[in-house]
Amino acid sequence: MLGSLLLLAVFILPSARPQNSLGTCLNKHEECTELADSCWELTKLVELKRDIGKVLAAVAELAKIAELVKLANVTQANVTQLLIDLQILRGRQAVSGAVQVGQVFMFVAYLLTIAVFYLVKHCNKHRERLAQSEFELLEAKLQANKAKRRAAASKAKNTSPHQ
Repeated sequence: MLGSLLLLAVFILPSARPQNSLGTCLNKHEECTELADSCWELTKLVELKRDIGKVLAAVAELAKIAELVKLANVTQANVTQLLIDLQILRGRQAVSGAVQVGQVFMFVAYLLTIAVFYLVKHCNKHRERLAQSEFELLEAKLQANKAKRRAAASKAKNTSPHQ
């Protein structure tokens, strides 16, 4: 009886060896599955980290582009303001040119007025000198005619029959 119990005990009681091998195998299989899952998750994390690095690089590029856009907007606003200032300056130059042309015309008119007054004065003096010399010439002729008449009268008086 003891022998049969021993035989039953061997079959009924789990043996350490087969159970340890099966348990170890199952444990290793679970560890391998967990390790594979961990590796898969780690691979996904590495890819995610790489993708996050790409996204961060893209964000940095976008930040640079946004900064360039802001700079372009500021530059465009400055250029627009400069164009407005340039138009104002052109208008002022046109007005200044018109004023200068007016000043030149007024100066030329002033010089012409002075020249006309000088010519009129010079002509009046010349006319007075001519009139004076003509008057003196006429007076000399008058004196000569009077002298001739007196000479003729005195000659006629000397030769007159009444004497």
